[in-house]
Amino acid sequence: MALVGLKYMVAAPLTEEGTDKKENTYEQGFVVGKAIKADIQINSANAYLYGDDAVAESDTSFTDGTVSIGTTQMSEDIQTKVLGHKKNEEGNEITANAADVAPYLGLGFYAPKMDNHVKKYRAIWFVKTIFAEANESMQTKQGATNFVTPEMSATIMTDAKGDWKKEETFATEAEAIAYLNKKANIQASEAV
Repeated sequence: MALVGLKYMVAAPLTEEGTDKKENTYEQGFVVGKAIKADIQINSANAYLYGDDAVAESDTSFTDGTVSIGTTQMSEDIQTKVLGHKKNEEGNEITANAADVAPYLGLGFYAPKMDNHVKKYRAIWFVKTIFAEANESMQTKQGATNFVTPEMSATIMTDAKGDWKKEETFATEAEAIAYLNKKANIQASEAV
């Protein structure tokens, strides 16, 4: 299997964490932006029990993770939804306050992949994430145009059931998009 792209990055505010066979519920989701990258790093706790001078038992458990995303642009509306900042009444100025609280979000995207010369679509949904303020880098134009695009990182966490990711592979892009729309509570007509 070889991944050959990244598309359709969506998020939705988590309103209720699932417990005992109950699914998480999400408010109406949104498209974050045109996807450039998603770097996923998973952290785990490793424990070993030694006996007779060798490992007798071992345990590797998920602790948390980080997903760093890059998009072609991130509108002011998306920044407020992702970071918990406020816009003024006119809607043209964002205020970032030290007391702002970023919401818990579900986050998803899909990656086309080749599997034995057949194109398939791997959809990934992180059930609970929280974003941190992005570092920014700006530079002057030096003869040729150099695009600088926004990047942000989110911590991946478990929900009340201990779930941290859901994923499914589909035969078509339309199925992958429908899967993500259902997870993010996006109506097909709202997806842009």
